[in-house]
Amino acid sequence: MITVLNLHAQRGSFFLTDISFEVQCGTILTLMGPNGCGKTTLLECIAGLQKIDSGKIIINGIDVTDLPPEKRRVGYVPADYALFPNMTVERNIQLAFKKSKGMGLNDLQRIIRLLQIENLMNRSVESLSSGQKQRVAIARALAAKPDVLLLDEPCSALDPPTREVFRREICGMLKEAFRQFGTSVIHTTHDL
Repeated sequence: MITVLNLHAQRGSFFLTDISFEVQCGTILTLMGPNGCGKTTLLECIAGLQKIDSGKIIINGIDVTDLPPEKRRVGYVPADYALFPNMTVERNIQLAFKKSKGMGLNDLQRIIRLLQIENLMNRSVESLSSGQKQRVAIARALAAKPDVLLLDEPCSALDPPTREVFRREICGMLKEAFRQFGTSVIHTTHDL
């Protein structure tokens, strides 16, 4: 579970003011709004990539407000996926898996099956489509066994027809993965 209490943050001339919400384990919160409204800034604050001026961020009962990103047990998938292009899919996922606490090999194989990327493991990231990169980025984030997963505009790089197919397919897979692993999810989008 994640709780954000009275969060205030400034990024240049932009302000997030008095943001509060709670997301239960295994559930998804969607933040919808136009470009520039603060969705990414809020995710970066939760991930520990952006400093907050005041407020609290609590994950599973632990105040993580002042912890560095690597101590928060948060998976973050930015809009550009942030995959390592010089590595294979398998190597990208292994990096997170090696750092995970409590993620077993069977769990990792289940994530790979749920996201339907078994046949991509030996491929170069550069050879993947946008939808495939997105699934790999989500698998990498889940391989670290985060308590919270942050998805920033996961469909933004896809054309409208592909976006619709991707949403239908990936949403079912993700709901099952989040339910099985008890991960809380915050997802940003321009539209539903």
